[in-house]
Amino acid sequence: MEPVELKLRRLRVSLRVLMLLIMIAAVFIGDRVTKARKQREAVESVKRCGGGVVYDWAYVNRGKSTPTEPNAPQWLRGLLGDEYFQDVASVALTGTPIGVPVPGSKVISGDDVLAHLAQMNAIKSLHLVGIRITDKGFDTINRIQCLEELVIARSPWVSNADIARIETLNHLKSISIENSKVTDAGLASLAKLKNLEYLNIQNTGATDAGLVYLKGLTKLKEMWVEGTRITEDGKAEFNAAMPNLKVIR
Repeated sequence: MEPVELKLRRLRVSLRVLMLLIMIAAVFIGDRVTKARKQREAVESVKRCGGGVVYDWAYVNRGKSTPTEPNAPQWLRGLLGDEYFQDVASVALTGTPIGVPVPGSKVISGDDVLAHLAQMNAIKSLHLVGIRITDKGFDTINRIQCLEELVIARSPWVSNADIARIETLNHLKSISIENSKVTDAGLASLAKLKNLEYLNIQNTGATDAGLVYLKGLTKLKEMWVEGTRITEDGKAEFNAAMPNLKVIR
């Protein structure tokens, strides 16, 4: 028969293991609760500004779709809520109408909203149209390192210095900085984004000289240059150096 002392020792060990497992579970659950709360706050902040979000299970990126509902049993989602089983993959904020801005159109200050977004680690697409962003906002964008698509449009206040603040977004595949103050110096910053496939610099101050910086972007597939100071000769020379790229005017 097993001695009582040995039984007690085994019981103590079992209790320690159980307590350890409970602590691990508590940390995991606490982390999920915190993450869900922060995401909910961020989504509410976006919607208060008239924006919208798309979750990972509904995200479509250039024709590639994902599953049509959160990856969890229906009963569990009903019990805990969808926030525990979905991540925001795309955010869109519009401060001015798509097209030519009109007098009196709403200009949203995006810094506070972006501060919420920086706490989420699954955002792949960010559209900011007519959104007022300061240095602080661009620094925040630079912390969203999983970004693959960034649209900053109808934002005439965006400068070369702003673009320099996001030159370490190494996962970016598509960026639009149309209707901004960006010039050739800004293109030099964009040249550091080696995974770029799509680039929109319409209605910026880009010139033929700035195209030299972009010759190292070997993955580029399409580039939009309408409304720039890029000439037909400059375009032809650039195309000769990058035959797989389609330059669209």
